[in-house]
Amino acid sequence: MNMEDDRNQWCFACGRNNPIGLKLKFWEEDDKYFAKFVPGPEHQSYDGVVHGGIISTLLDEIMARYPYAKGLHTVTGRLEIRFRHPTPIGQEL
Repeated sequence: MNMEDDRNQWCFACGRNNPIGLKLKFWEEDDKYFAKFVPGPEHQSYDGVVHGGIISTLLDEIMARYPYAKGLHTVTGRLEIRFRHPTPIGQEL
């Protein structure tokens, strides 16, 4: 593991060293990029509903992580989300 990878272990979304992070793990399969996440009660806003900021974080991370996995360094310049339905706690995303 190089120094950059070590620093990235504190990432809120994917870092293994972040005690309050989401600890997402990513993989590529059939030209698609994946991560699984099951939100718990600590990720909710209203009772039983995932906080929109967590959903936004998941989308931001997968969009930035794919180019990173291809050797590119990117940051999000703009993120606009229209939520259509509540996301329930405990459901695999």
